[in-house]
Amino acid sequence: MIRSLLRGAKIGRSFSTRVLRKPQEYAAICKSEEPTIVTYSASWAGPCSVLLPRLEDFSERSGLPLVIIDVDKHVQLATEQNIRELPTTILVRGNQTLTRFAGVKSDKKLDKVFKSFMR
Repeated sequence: MIRSLLRGAKIGRSFSTRVLRKPQEYAAICKSEEPTIVTYSASWAGPCSVLLPRLEDFSERSGLPLVIIDVDKHVQLATEQNIRELPTTILVRGNQTLTRFAGVKSDKKLDKVFKSFMR
């Protein structure tokens, strides 16, 4: 599943999940006044394949858009964002990082971390 996600296949029925295609898109995502979940992932990283479905489900429940960034395709962006662990998930809005965590989180933890930003 993770490989198809990172290759750009549709993820479930989610309309709010997308895979970053061009690094230039990242600036627009960060500038948005809408809180957006950005996760740095790789098809070869087992924890990423565990977290992505949880994030997609959370995105659908919360209404927060989800953007997946493949670190193998966007090495410079991952370096600029100081990504040292996979997966790394960041909530951004208006060029600010609202929260950031690395690793896999349970559904309860995701709800707790993002609760104040949910629609």
